[in-house]
Amino acid sequence: VRWTTLILIALTMFFGYMFVDMMSPLQSMIEAQRGWTPDVFGMYGSSEFIFNVFGFLILAGIILDKMGVRFTGMLSASLMFIGACIKYYGVSDAFIGAEAWLNSWWVSFPASAKLASLGFMIFGCGMEMAGITVSKTIAKWFEGKEMALAMGLEMAIARVGVFAVFSISPWLANMAPATVVRPVAFCTLLLLIGLLTYAVFTFMDRTLDKHSGL
Repeated sequence: VRWTTLILIALTMFFGYMFVDMMSPLQSMIEAQRGWTPDVFGMYGSSEFIFNVFGFLILAGIILDKMGVRFTGMLSASLMFIGACIKYYGVSDAFIGAEAWLNSWWVSFPASAKLASLGFMIFGCGMEMAGITVSKTIAKWFEGKEMALAMGLEMAIARVGVFAVFSISPWLANMAPATVVRPVAFCTLLLLIGLLTYAVFTFMDRTLDKHSGL
């Protein structure tokens, strides 16, 4: 059972790592389609870490200690999905025409980049929170057993997401008609699946607590 739970939580991280690097091979396309510059793309890429640099990870640790792995994991997976949805809307064709206010300030930073960066910030909060939650989850489920192996496998599975997305993202984007929206939508859907896999894990974790008398 513990190996099943490992797969469930590793999938959440797998999909998260796919979303992190999804735009990396699409820089030239987003610049052409949405008017971003290399500087804008760089600032968008760094936006994932902004809240975490200013203390969110400390808050995430406090939440994890107080609320446990089930609540914190669902919160982190939800933040990842919500942030992804905001980013998807920001780069989608539906946002074109609704950009007036965002374009009225910091004009060198396009409205689509502003909204995508906001979504990426929120996603980043969930992603980093998920990282520490998964570590505590593995420690709970594998205490006195193959803990180091489990942590290594979880990280290996998650990192495969980085490898996979560098092939999948350009392939999806270059399907006719070529657009950056398609890979963003695809990875957002995967994050929803990751949220559901973590939800399944919470039921298994609750059962463990009942059997352990916790």
